[in-house]
Amino acid sequence: MKLIEEGKISGSQFMWLLVTVVLPTAVLFIPALTIKEAGASAWISGGVVATFWGILVVWIASTLGERFPGMTLVDYSGQIIGKFGGKMIGAYYIFVLVHGIAVITRQFGEFLVTAFMPETPIIVFHIFLIALAASAVRNGVEVIARMNHFVVSLMFFSVLFIFSLVFGEWNFNNLLPILEEGIGPVIKGAFIPMSWRGQTVLLLIFMPYLNNYREARPAAYKAVVMLGIILAAEIIICLAVFGQLAANYVFPAHALASYISVGGFIERVEAFILALWVAGITMKVSIWYYSATVLMARTLNLQDYKPLVLPLGVIMLTWSMTLFDNIRQLVEWFNESGPAFFMSWEVVLPVLLLIMAVLRKKGGVKSGK
Repeated sequence: MKLIEEGKISGSQFMWLLVTVVLPTAVLFIPALTIKEAGASAWISGGVVATFWGILVVWIASTLGERFPGMTLVDYSGQIIGKFGGKMIGAYYIFVLVHGIAVITRQFGEFLVTAFMPETPIIVFHIFLIALAASAVRNGVEVIARMNHFVVSLMFFSVLFIFSLVFGEWNFNNLLPILEEGIGPVIKGAFIPMSWRGQTVLLLIFMPYLNNYREARPAAYKAVVMLGIILAAEIIICLAVFGQLAANYVFPAHALASYISVGGFIERVEAFILALWVAGITMKVSIWYYSATVLMARTLNLQDYKPLVLPLGVIMLTWSMTLFDNIRQLVEWFNESGPAFFMSWEVVLPVLLLIMAVLRKKGGVKSGK
């Protein structure tokens, strides 16, 4: 079945795409939200429980995708539940992706306004981000994958840089006692990082563009484990430096960067970290944006996705400005509505599609054969 574009990506590029699907916003928000619920055991919530959940999501999504190699989500949904049902699945995922981009864009704007440029209208940052991402989307999946490989490498460097420079401030007594209030708070604290880790379900969009679709599963597992290690380490270091007061910071990673002072020589590194993070968030939005446009093009039976880039960008920009009144509402949404919303498309729909595909004997390629 002919895809909307002919671009192809390697297993390594696929892995880094999935890392970027989650990481740029997760490093900003997850530590505070998780520590607030799980306290000193938050690293178990964000690094262990959420990682096992991410592995489950990858198993479900890759098993579904492997049954229909080279086919898009809309196409095999149509085979499983009928053409109209497939279009409805496509429409729902388009809604989810556009909504997700609006939320990510608002996160981006709120962070810059709160931490760096409070006098600048937030819409300026939103326009900047959407315009950069739109340019990347129009260049196709291969360009996005190559750019992302470079940017995510710099992001890893910045994370390691921050962690190493605050080493002298670590106090591991802040991590004790473990499981002081039992497993309940750990499970409750895991819901938000679980919903973030589940965003790797976007592998369903990119599997058809792999040179070898069988590389999807191992690459996605590597991405989930890598994310688990990074986010667990970040939560541990936030606790080691700030203790449970880290829950009071909206952006603990930025607070860590601001905290760095080495011999009066290395200071104010947060501006350097900001530049790398802006590049990372641009790639994240580009990946989501590309997913939304190609999915919409397939749902509407278009031969080219590029005419959709501008109108979708306008919708995303408008929605990003109207979804929330302030950053408090944004954080409350993540705490209250976010996990259920994310899990509906990360797990529930893929599971239902997979079960129906098995029961109706749809799809000719099964995992492990």
